[in-house]
Amino acid sequence: KQWYQRRVAITAGIQKSSEWLTINTIFCSSEFTQNSDLKSLLQWKEHEDQLRRILERVQMIQGEELVKFLHHIFEALFMILDEKDDQFGDLVFDCLVFIICTLADHKFEHFRPVLDSYIITYFFHAQVYIKLLDRLKNKVKKFETSRNIGDSMKALEYLFKFIVQSSNLHRQSQSSTQTIDRGFARFVSSLREFFSELNRMISSHQNRLNTAKALKYF
Repeated sequence: KQWYQRRVAITAGIQKSSEWLTINTIFCSSEFTQNSDLKSLLQWKEHEDQLRRILERVQMIQGEELVKFLHHIFEALFMILDEKDDQFGDLVFDCLVFIICTLADHKFEHFRPVLDSYIITYFFHAQVYIKLLDRLKNKVKKFETSRNIGDSMKALEYLFKFIVQSSNLHRQSQSSTQTIDRGFARFVSSLREFFSELNRMISSHQNRLNTAKALKYF
């Protein structure tokens, strides 16, 4: 019935019976996926014994599939970072970098406002800012041997958006001024360490190829 009504509405203004307008529609679900790797990530609590393989496979998912489930993907990754940082924190960080870099591609850049909206409206992980900052610092510290230092720098803008938002949420969740001050002091200290390592990388004469890859995005 709905299809018939649409067709009548479309053809009502057409004068000749031989004139037709055909519309093809493709429906895309943002709730269900047939991609087995993505499904495993979104249902990771049911496959915790395979979590390492799942996170490794995330970095092979096509961008067309990733952008349809950004909110759910980031929620899954940050939940893993909250609960299993010691075991899988490095892999989660690499997944975040991979997805952010995917959104930097011109094919998907129009999905960046979706990520901005997620960070501002839905992101609630108040404990991850130090975890992200420490891993970012370690990437820069070991830039001579880091295989994806360029991608980490390419993702720097959104990594810092996550870091700053998480830090703000952490401060808002604390009732004690003393606790807030300690947390902020730790955050500032980690920031200084990061920028110190970044300055060392920029000034270094070792592995100039990796340095050039990193500085390409500044």
